[in-house]
Amino acid sequence: MLSSKLAQEQLFVVEDFSVESGKTRDALLVLKNFQADQVKTLLLIPQLDEQLLRATRNLPKMDLQIGEYVSTYELLSCQKLLIQEGAISKLAGVLQA
Repeated sequence: MLSSKLAQEQLFVVEDFSVESGKTRDALLVLKNFQADQVKTLLLIPQLDEQLLRATRNLPKMDLQIGEYVSTYELLSCQKLLIQEGAISKLAGVLQA
């Protein structure tokens, strides 16, 4: 599944980041860099980040999930998958189970 998303240029590994301001406008700037602002996007993070959650909750096509709690359905249903570096090991644990 992840190989397929990578081949279709729908999978991106990004540096761990936060939106210090908690503003949707600032989160949208990050998403536009990956052309992920117009399609259903899933952002996997390593741990809960209140500012990032606040910044993305008003974006209708954006889902934010902690890597160890993501479901296969969420991974399959998104058109773009952004994974923060810190969430890779947590995602690997989910996929191995």
